[in-house]
Amino acid sequence: MLEPEQRCLSVLKYFDPTLPRYRLLCYSSRQPLPLNWLCQSSRKDVALFIFSNSINDAGTNNYINTTTDFRANFLPYGEMFFHHLTGRFSDDRLIADFITEYAKLPLIPLYLQMKDGEFMGGANFASAGAGALVDTYKGFVCGGFQDAAEATSTTKEEAEEEGGSEKAKRMIKEGVYLISIGSNDYLMPLVYNPALFHSISMEDYVGMVIGNITTVLKGIYKVGGRKFAMIGIGPLGCVPVIRPLTRNGSCSGEAIKLAKLHNIALTSILTKLETQLQGFEYSYFDLYTSGSERIEYPSKYGKLFMLWCT
Repeated sequence: MLEPEQRCLSVLKYFDPTLPRYRLLCYSSRQPLPLNWLCQSSRKDVALFIFSNSINDAGTNNYINTTTDFRANFLPYGEMFFHHLTGRFSDDRLIADFITEYAKLPLIPLYLQMKDGEFMGGANFASAGAGALVDTYKGFVCGGFQDAAEATSTTKEEAEEEGGSEKAKRMIKEGVYLISIGSNDYLMPLVYNPALFHSISMEDYVGMVIGNITTVLKGIYKVGGRKFAMIGIGPLGCVPVIRPLTRNGSCSGEAIKLAKLHNIALTSILTKLETQLQGFEYSYFDLYTSGSERIEYPSKYGKLFMLWCT
């Protein structure tokens, strides 16, 4: 049994559980999304592996040495649904939580706090602040997304100890790999080093991010993974940390461009991998369009609240 420090190998808020949103999650123009995969598998063989950032961090950063900027273990987080602090960057549940609920699965446990007998259901490696690039918030997050293949391999070995080689192999092959990564790779330079894009083009920088994601996907595939549920980057230019950087508090054109470039490149590489790797299956959720609709028409997707920040 590995200690939490040894398990910290890799890591990769709004989610509305109304019917229209579920439709977006369940279907795409090309492939069934994770709910279909999970529901079609036999319950005992279902596993969900989560590599992500704060969108799906269910408390990983509570177990590492980091700052409050990368934690959500204080109010008002957790008030609405769990009624206690969980480490989720939401007062309700996360995307992965709704997926497991809809598929009639238990919540996926954090890898850093898993116990014997829990590995067969998957693991949550998500860590707030994580990125695809090695240097993204290095020292503040749990490992790096670039080690996701190694983490999958380690989980497979631990599952073999519990259920045997064949069962572990089936878990890895039939499991769904939910991946949402990249936004922090763009947020960090935009906020802390905006001059970076004077020395490197946005296209080349996005190429570096996508290159790392591609390497990880191939690595997980090599370990045995076949089903990948990919979430694109949302309307990055309109998030609260970016708006103050503009003159009038509006959405940032630079951040919007980076998000669009990323999503175009990601969908392109997924199409290529599908043709290059036998058995590779993927789904893609357009978080940019979904998020933009909720920003423009918020009353269509739930109650409106006025928040005051001091």
